[in-house]
Amino acid sequence: MNSITEWRAISDRIRGFVDATTVFLDANGMQNPDSYGTRRKHLLPAARGIYESVKQFAARHGPALPLTARETLARFSELGQGVLTDTNLDNSEALLAAAATLSGFRAELQFQLADLSALILRTTERAFLHLQRQIVADPDHQRKWQEAFEEGEPACERLGSVHLLQHGIWAFKVSAEGGRTDLVFREPLKDLEAVADAADALVLTEWKVVNSAGELASKIQEARMQAELYAAGVLGGVELAGYRYLVMVSEDLLHMPEDEDGNDVQYRHRNVAVSPSTPSVVARRRDP
Repeated sequence: MNSITEWRAISDRIRGFVDATTVFLDANGMQNPDSYGTRRKHLLPAARGIYESVKQFAARHGPALPLTARETLARFSELGQGVLTDTNLDNSEALLAAAATLSGFRAELQFQLADLSALILRTTERAFLHLQRQIVADPDHQRKWQEAFEEGEPACERLGSVHLLQHGIWAFKVSAEGGRTDLVFREPLKDLEAVADAADALVLTEWKVVNSAGELASKIQEARMQAELYAAGVLGGVELAGYRYLVMVSEDLLHMPEDEDGNDVQYRHRNVAVSPSTPSVVARRRDP
């Protein structure tokens, strides 16, 4: 389960616990006896269970979360000791403290995780950087990309999407109808629940093979026109909505133009070179 899906489940548990606590206290008050043992048997154990779930969430996903979210999780872990873990507590004051602690924590972390675009964007950029450096460092990887370059765009799309998935990014392209197309199987991407369970984010990418620097501009324009067809509803919290990647696969490194904005979306131009010269050689080539 990815971090977004898991947090939603925990958030729903907290909300349900707070609602149940409110109903219980409204019905019984702070001082009235708990004749059926609801507080001891159900509500306080539920709070302890949520606390353990949050600790597990932090252990699994903490390193990939924004710093502010990690700090909130750390504070909650300390604050929850005693308030949420003391099995000897069995009174309405303890129940109210547990509900207040969990409710405040949920509101704070919900705010910090409401927009993960910055995190997804950084992960995607790292994935492309890793891809290019792996081509340079690994002869076998370079050979596979050279073969894909010769084979054409579908082969590059398949290799690229598999690499991005290693970083938790499920890349897709746009069909002629504006829907999502899987880059490996080249079929409509329909099982979005499976995607959400396997990956941290969906990212739109358009891949083009560029055989010479002279055709770079036209290939970028072609990729952008294809990306602009996208008409599927954005999956909130999972999809990188404000950015689309136009990936130019070339033999040597190309000097890419600046990223461009359009219709509330930024088009990012990225180059994957399958037989790259060193950056210093490319820089000298550009100098007059």
